[in-house]
Amino acid sequence: MNQEEKHTLNIQINLEPDKKVVLFIASCASFFVPFMSSSINVALPVISAKFSLNAVVSTWVATAFILASTIFLLPISRAADFYGRKKIFLIGQFLFAITTILCGLSINIEMLIAFRFFQGISASMIFATSMSIVTSTFQQKERGKALGITTAAIYIGLFSGPFIGGILTHLFGWRSIFYLTSVFAIIVCIITKIFIKKEWSWENKVKFDIWGSIIYSLSLVLIMYGCSIIPNKTGIISAFSGLLLFVCFLIIEENIKIPMFDIKLFISNKVFAFSNITAFLNYCATFAVTFLISYFLQYNKGLKPSYAGFILLISPAIQSFIAPLSGRLSDKIEPRLISSFGMGISCISLISFIFINNNSSLFSIVTKLIILGIGFAMFGSPNSNAVMSSVDKNHYGISTGILVTMRLLCQMMSMVIITSILVLKIGSAKLTPENYSLYLESMRISFAILSLLCFLGIFTSLARGNIRELE
Repeated sequence: MNQEEKHTLNIQINLEPDKKVVLFIASCASFFVPFMSSSINVALPVISAKFSLNAVVSTWVATAFILASTIFLLPISRAADFYGRKKIFLIGQFLFAITTILCGLSINIEMLIAFRFFQGISASMIFATSMSIVTSTFQQKERGKALGITTAAIYIGLFSGPFIGGILTHLFGWRSIFYLTSVFAIIVCIITKIFIKKEWSWENKVKFDIWGSIIYSLSLVLIMYGCSIIPNKTGIISAFSGLLLFVCFLIIEENIKIPMFDIKLFISNKVFAFSNITAFLNYCATFAVTFLISYFLQYNKGLKPSYAGFILLISPAIQSFIAPLSGRLSDKIEPRLISSFGMGISCISLISFIFINNNSSLFSIVTKLIILGIGFAMFGSPNSNAVMSSVDKNHYGISTGILVTMRLLCQMMSMVIITSILVLKIGSAKLTPENYSLYLESMRISFAILSLLCFLGIFTSLARGNIRELE
């Protein structure tokens, strides 16, 4: 193999960045992007009332963001490897701040959904680079701890969003969520520009896989749109067409020298493959919990957004404490054992939610959220450690992209599942006291499906193998 064929990672060093600064920036970015996503869930009932939306249309405020992030994350991850991860990270921060402000200025639901889509594109630039920058900065012996901290930040963002978002919505209105988040994005952007002088990129500037990116994005759009309107005939045709396109995409990628999606990582690396599959199942099973419980607490239990958000704060409090510990533990004990245990705990929590009803006490709901928080924290950090430690440094960028794509794709599928059930049970009717019972039934069916997905994840987690066998 000649020098031109060696695609080793080129690290251009002007000034060695302090690891704590890198970890701080990555943690901040890992916090406020999922915070933005989850805080909107608690504000959706207010937004629905403002724009006179039904339950199905209101889900698109959340879905548009996730769909855009899912579509663009993998191509951007590969582009970051070529053109520089810090550069893409900075651009993403800036665009995220701008689009977030525009979301807050929206005067109708069409504008809000459109700007949420563009906000999702900028978020994918942050998702695609933050974890790979941390992985490139920290050596394997301390990587689990670092990834545990950034993973904890993700969890805190996901589950503290409803609490802080509820307070902001109650006191200042739903637009204040967007304005506050944009300030965070600007601050992180400035800190990154000042303190991080290091760049991570490929040594050889090979041609970017533009056609693969187009086919990949189109296939996901067709799949997601089709799934969201199944059992409509158009939905079935759209989803099937998307699957065919995705198969074509995989065939094309297998024959490209530097593919956007390296399928060989799945074929030749058992740990990488099963860790990503497990991530897909875990996030698909758990992402919709905040959405479902937020509506239940505000509609069926009659709580204000701030009170509902306070209850939903329970999980991040647990996760912020356990995730760094489980990440550090995965540096010493095989990650598959720890993450499998976490999947089992999450599954128990999801099953318990199936039996929730209007007479369920707030104490029982809090208990279920505590159990879910423990399981979530025990799974995430070790699983991320397993993925990133199973590949060489030249694949950090694309590995991060695939892992986060799995998380976003399953979040999208999680929303598709509950949207489909709401369509079947409630249809286009608005959520009023007369059909709160239908919402409760829809929620319980959703938890039954999500529990099954989490149960399957236990076995895929155990089947992955040990990362230390790869050393």
